Amino acid sequence: MLVAALILQVQGPMAPGDPLTSDGAPLPAAEPSDFRVFWNDGFRMETTDGSVKARFGGRIHYDYAYVGNNQAIEQAVGAPLEDGTMFRRARAYWSGVLFNHIDFKAQYDFAPGTVAFRDVYVGLLDAPWGGNVRVGQYKEPWSLEEQTSSNYITFMERSLANTFSSVYSTGLMWYNDILDQRATAAVGVFRNSNEQGAQFSDSEWSVTGRVTGVPLYDEEDHTLLHVGLSANMRSGENNLITYGSRPESRIAPTFVSVTVPAEDATQVAFEAAFAWERLKVQGEYVMSMVDATTGPDPDFMGYYVQGSFFLTGDYHPYDRSYGVFGRVKPASFLYGPDGGCGAWEAKLRYSAVDLTDSGYSGGELADITGGLNWYLNNNTRIMLEVVHADLDGVDSTQIVQTRFQVDF
Repeated sequence: MLVAALILQVQGPMAPGDPLTSDGAPLPAAEPSDFRVFWNDGFRMETTDGSVKARFGGRIHYDYAYVGNNQAIEQAVGAPLEDGTMFRRARAYWSGVLFNHIDFKAQYDFAPGTVAFRDVYVGLLDAPWGGNVRVGQYKEPWSLEEQTSSNYITFMERSLANTFSSVYSTGLMWYNDILDQRATAAVGVFRNSNEQGAQFSDSEWSVTGRVTGVPLYDEEDHTLLHVGLSANMRSGENNLITYGSRPESRIAPTFVSVTVPAEDATQVAFEAAFAWERLKVQGEYVMSMVDATTGPDPDFMGYYVQGSFFLTGDYHPYDRSYGVFGRVKPASFLYGPDGGCGAWEAKLRYSAVDLTDSGYSGGELADITGGLNWYLNNNTRIMLEVVHADLDGVDSTQIVQTRFQVDF
């Protein structure tokens, strides 16, 4: 009903001269509260004075993977290595800003087979005490890779270092860009939450913060150097800290995992990225220091280094307000008026995770992933990857996977 009411208020583009109705009478002057509807990489609506904005959108990520059989790995992980296909994500959302200062978002994922909360929050922009405030369920301010939208990450899956990331939590966060958008800062207090955004427990809390800086930035030449630091302290779930990781394919089973009886864990992540025209290099190192309730305290770690290069004259844009990379916009579209071929990107990554320390043997896993991304236009992408996954002390296997993606 709301969408229909808004669309009824839309004023379409007029021919040169005074705007007229169908019977030739002049149209009434636009009111500040009148809405216009337009397309800008998604369906957008806003009042003529810009004080109220709304956006409707969604994403579909459909994956297929061939997973090489390996009996030694199957026995080690206790699960078969099988080919598969899945809807990795199938989301819809509604977001906007009310009266310039109240922002909101309600995003739900239908891929699990049930309706699951993702980003569901309200916020205050330009708070009287400075910065911005957000409350609800959303991603904790942690890691360049985790903060970058799944629509824009270079690879189908985030790296093995993402093992230590918290995905969606409920909480209160302050964030802001500072130094003329040369830096960002964010900090929040969170609780773990289920797929309906609820949490019923006296424990399972976390405090998370992230700061980033851009010591080198040249928008015209598409050149930048990004550095950042994230820190996190979180309690154990039922006094247990658990980490686990698949190789870089959602269709593959978990290869390494560890559970430690612990009250809490402290995590630190260092991030850096360099972009120069068509080239982008990015990496992170993460360490988790677990405070075990008995015995020695284990330290676990993960890291990755990745690079990508556009074979066409394109680049990865950077959002200085949040310290992340954004949507690739090809210089030419497939089926576009200029008869272009879209944007083509070659990519390569090495990542590793080590969950073995102080008597805990969760395993070590290393991946080499390479492939191609084809951006047909601003909203459509096809990805092809080959993953070489090496489970330390066991064996290795290969995964070939592809994704068909549309988002708006």
